[in-house]
Parts: sequence; C-alpha cells; structure tokens
Amino acid sequence: SSEGTSLASEVLQRFREMHMDHTWSESLHATLQFPHRSLRSSLWLLDSGGLVSEQVPLNPSDYCPYGAAGTAQ
Repeated sequence: SSEGTSLASEVLQRFREMHMDHTWSESLHATLQFPHRSLRSSLWLLDSGGLVSEQVPLNPSDYCPYGAAGTAQ
C-alpha cells in the first residue's frame, strides 16, 4: 500500500540519520488462511498435563488470518 511504502521510507530515513546505513527493504507475500464456515475459532487453554482446561470461543470478526490450526508448545 502507499501508506506502507511511505512508512518504510520514513523508517529507513531515520535509520540513516542515526548512521545506521546498512538498511534494506523487501516485499513479502503470503497466502492468507480463511476461517472455516462451520467451525468457530477458539483458544484452548491447557493444563500442565496437556489436557484442555478451558475453551474460549473467539469472535468471528476478530479472526486472525495467521492463526493456523495446530498446537504451539
């Protein structure tokens, strides 16, 4: 976006002003995940034994496209 490009230019300029001249910019593209229509997103809280102690339903309007299904440890 033009806003992102403008912000990146401003950040790079400020780094240069601080003599941090080893800077670069790059563009990355990612395929976004989409929420499942029938399965609501939720946060599962686990106890020390790995069992689900609480399941917190998430608001569909707060869906995070980078929140892949799976387990984080």
